[in-house]
Formats: sequence, C-alpha cells, structure tokens
Amino acid sequence: MKTTRIVSPTVARARGLLTSLVAVTALGAGFAAFAGNGNAGNPRVIPPHANAFGKSLGEWSAAWWKFGIEHPVDGNPFAVGGCFDLSPHVVGFAGPLATHTLYCTVPAGKALFIAGITIECSSLEPPESGFHGDTAEEQAECARFWADHIENLSIEIDGRSVQNIGAYRVVSPQFAFTAPDPNILGVAGGGAGTGVADGYYVMVPPLPKGLHTTRVRGVLRFSVAEGDPFDLELPTDTTFHITVE
Repeated sequence: MKTTRIVSPTVARARGLLTSLVAVTALGAGFAAFAGNGNAGNPRVIPPHANAFGKSLGEWSAAWWKFGIEHPVDGNPFAVGGCFDLSPHVVGFAGPLATHTLYCTVPAGKALFIAGITIECSSLEPPESGFHGDTAEEQAECARFWADHIENLSIEIDGRSVQNIGAYRVVSPQFAFTAPDPNILGVAGGGAGTGVADGYYVMVPPLPKGLHTTRVRGVLRFSVAEGDPFDLELPTDTTFHITVE
C-alpha cells in the first residue's frame, strides 16, 4: 500500500485523530514491583513492555479503539471528550486532537492508561481517505505513516513528565469491529472491518483519592518543504482534571 497518499487537512481534521487517556493496569502489590523494576525514572507508570490484566499496551490500545469505533456518534467520547468504562478495572479517557480542558471522576482503585496521540487505519475506510488498508500489514503501514509524523510529544502526570517517551510507542494487533451508522470513521452505512493502531501510551496504577491532573501535548505535522505529500499541522494540548473518590 502506498502511504504517500495526499489527504486534505479537512479530511484529516474530520478523522479520528485523537489525543486520549485510557485506563489499564494491574492492581495491588504488583504496581510497586513495576515501579522498582528498571523503571525508576517513571515511578508512576509501568514499563512499556509489561502486561496489565493479561494484555500488553498494544492489546489495550486495540480494545480502546474498538470501543470508540463501535460506540454511537452521539455522545461518543472520541468525538466530544470524556471518560468511560473500558473494563471492570479500567477507565478510559478520550478527546479529539485539539486544545481541551476536560473533567472526569474515577472510582478509587481504577487504573489509568494515558495515550498521547494515536492513529488507526482500517479496511472499512475508503482508499481516498488516507486511512485504508486491506490486510494487517497494510493497516500497520498506513498507521505507521501517520504516527511517524507525531512530534514534540509529552505526557505529564501530576506535573511530572514521562521520561523516554519514545519507548512507549506501540502498534496494536489487528482487531475486528462493527461500526454503527453514523460512526466516528465517517463511513456511510457503517459495517464490519478490521484495523490496526499506532501511537503512544503509558499505563498508570490507580491514583490515590483526591484531585489529579494529566496533560498531553504534541503535534501531528506534515510539510511539503520537508518532503511530505501535503502540509498539515494539528497541535494538541489536552488537560484532564481527574477526581478520584
């Protein structure tokens, strides 16, 4: 699949290019072990290759995308920003790629997973969208093309920046979904498809009761002057004020 397809800024803005916060990780004493296991620079997140609730970061990103694609557009947190139950132990957060200040209340004991900027490509989206791939390999190549243009990404948890953020870029396994009509992909009629996502994520243990803040900053940037097929600059600066109770 060619990943040098020209996509207009209007199409890209309308697409599900997201900055997001998702929850995921193991509870209890395991978190202390993660924090002390070669992850001293990031005491509030677990190592990028660790599993949580039996899933890797990539597998959790697939579950997160599946939720967003299959959820109706009306009230979809991918479109309007917000938090949602991703599993009994996980609260997911999402917001469109832009500047937002959002608020969420999370029950104590729920885990958080913060996604920086993440891109998805699928078999359902038409080739002219720039987000199409028929096979898992084509979908991964397409998502990688977009994710390779993420710049200046930072993720903060209560004012502390995650170090070595590049280590937290992951690719999801291929996942299946059935999109409603209408859907956040903008595909008329919806339908069944498969997809692959590529982006940045960190897993955070349950936070103590009280007020907390997470912040994601970065930009998705393309430049014809630098050899890209089109010009596009979509900055994001999303802050979630989280109440744990």
